[in-house]
Amino acid sequence: MRTLRRFAAYLRPYPGLLTLLFVTMLGGIAAELILPRLFGMAIDRGITERSVAALGRYIGYLALTAILRAGIHYGRGYSQERTGQEMIRVLRRELYVRLQRLSFTFYTMNNTGDLMSRLTSDVGAVMEFFGFGLAEMVASVLIFCGTVVMLLLADWQLTLVMIAPIPVLMFFAFRFSGVVGPAWEKIREEMGRLTTALQENVSGVRVVKAFAREGYEIDKFKAHNARTLQANLTRATLEAQTFPVLNFVTGFCLLLLYWYGGRRVYAGEMTIGTFFAFNWYLFGLIWPVRFLGYLISIAKEAIAAGPRIFEILDATQKIREAEDAQPMPEIKGHIRFEDVHFTFEDDKTTPVLKGLNACCELDS
Repeated sequence: MRTLRRFAAYLRPYPGLLTLLFVTMLGGIAAELILPRLFGMAIDRGITERSVAALGRYIGYLALTAILRAGIHYGRGYSQERTGQEMIRVLRRELYVRLQRLSFTFYTMNNTGDLMSRLTSDVGAVMEFFGFGLAEMVASVLIFCGTVVMLLLADWQLTLVMIAPIPVLMFFAFRFSGVVGPAWEKIREEMGRLTTALQENVSGVRVVKAFAREGYEIDKFKAHNARTLQANLTRATLEAQTFPVLNFVTGFCLLLLYWYGGRRVYAGEMTIGTFFAFNWYLFGLIWPVRFLGYLISIAKEAIAAGPRIFEILDATQKIREAEDAQPMPEIKGHIRFEDVHFTFEDDKTTPVLKGLNACCELDS
């Protein structure tokens, strides 16, 4: 959560967009909750009572609500995407500026391909969550809670029967989100290594060919590629084990609705319109739970990408210009090096300079 809070700080400069996003989100949720109720009333007061006027009136309400929902979704989609893009624009700029100011030692200790992976795929994961996942996560929770309230108000007995399997659905959805996070983190690590091997080979292809090392480079890339494949297959296996269970629980909820709800309609304890409204509302229960599992996996991707991004932003800048630095005046004299020793930070056992002595004169 600390990683997400640090990323969320990049949203603070955009209160207007965040307000628009929140207002349109609430408006869209209200429309989603009203539509099934209007549909049920159209059946009960229009079709069941054979009233053409009532049917036309409620169809008009449905059409108007659907149009308003479309407009609200446009505003929500724009504000959501714009907020995410603005955030990532600032983040990319900070990363690029930091890379420009870091010393050669940092580049010696970090592969270029891995740095490229951080600035592309890792930043993309953050963009997907803050430009899509975060707002959808909040909306899913609100839709679920609002749907439960609407169902309880319509028929609390059928509601209790219908939501009985929902905890099972939640268990498998959240269990999936817990195990898929490390799987995505492994994929990102392997993709960084794969990108590094590709970048080094392409940029140094003349050296590879000069020493006839094509076969060695092919084998090295093949090994990285195989590990990346295995990481993706592990993630796909987790999905293949979880999604069929989620589909089964979803179907079981529908069976409970048709069995118990049908009996209540047949007994005259519930109207046919309410029954069809329940059928619509059911997806307002199931879809948010299933979608939350996916959204949490997106959050896990962003959390896994966070340390890799912040490692660049938090990297120590070895050489800093003093705050009160003054332009160097014209100087005369000489520079002398006496018994200078130097090693790079990544290999302190191999001296680059050892006992260097030199002197040079400076002309005006």
